[in-house]
Amino acid sequence: MQNMTISMLKPEIGRVPYYDTFYRNYSMLVATSLVTYEIINETPEAEIFELICGTSSFAASDHERLRVDYIGIGVDFRTPQTNEARGLDRNALIEPIKAQQISATNSLITFINASEFLFLFAIFEAAIKDAVSSGKDFPEKAVMSQILAKLKKDGTFDQFRNVLAKRTLIQNFKDAEEVWKFFLDFRHLYVHGGGRVTEKWLGKFQTSMDGLMSRLTKDTDLAKMFLADVIESCQPQDGQLFVVTDNFTNVFRNFIVSIMEALYLTEIRHRPAHTTDSSG
Repeated sequence: MQNMTISMLKPEIGRVPYYDTFYRNYSMLVATSLVTYEIINETPEAEIFELICGTSSFAASDHERLRVDYIGIGVDFRTPQTNEARGLDRNALIEPIKAQQISATNSLITFINASEFLFLFAIFEAAIKDAVSSGKDFPEKAVMSQILAKLKKDGTFDQFRNVLAKRTLIQNFKDAEEVWKFFLDFRHLYVHGGGRVTEKWLGKFQTSMDGLMSRLTKDTDLAKMFLADVIESCQPQDGQLFVVTDNFTNVFRNFIVSIMEALYLTEIRHRPAHTTDSSG
């Protein structure tokens, strides 16, 4: 998380409840990630690799350890699992490390980033559902269209667009829709395919990539060019696990924070805080 932006605009508690909830969940997630990163960065590479290698033997004996624990309290606990060959397949994790394709540290960080990405996606989606439909369900692909419908209904679309344009690289709502479609593809990749790329998925992804890149590269704004470089560096390969980098997670994190903050600022400007009449 070095050189990453993670802060959020603090809410006036009670003004916009769905933002309060998102802010609380987001803070818990990011604080936990920061601690995890710190622990990993303070742990020597060799020790991390040793811990990864030790997971198989630990997992292989879990039911036997449970049986021994029950014997200790005088209970004869036997299950079919105790006599089975059990464990974890470490090869997909260990072989790339041995081949020096990735370090043990970066291997862990990859999965931490993937978990954070999925959790961020989930809490953002939940917040939008609370904002636009009191928690009623709708497909992930409809998130941006639901936001747009809410803003149009409230008569606040112009305010939202202006706030977003002042605070971010997103100058119009179409930009936001294209960014969402891009990251939605990766959400589906991990949730439905465990993060392993398929030829069918690549075809759909390329359409999203092309749509987003065409918007990012149509001017020479340095910030947009940097974002385009990060997006373009995502090169999923058929049959391989997509590596979720720090930059990838940071771009998504900043994107959803920007949307939430723009919604919040639009809400509080549209609906001023209640004041108490003290004249009487």
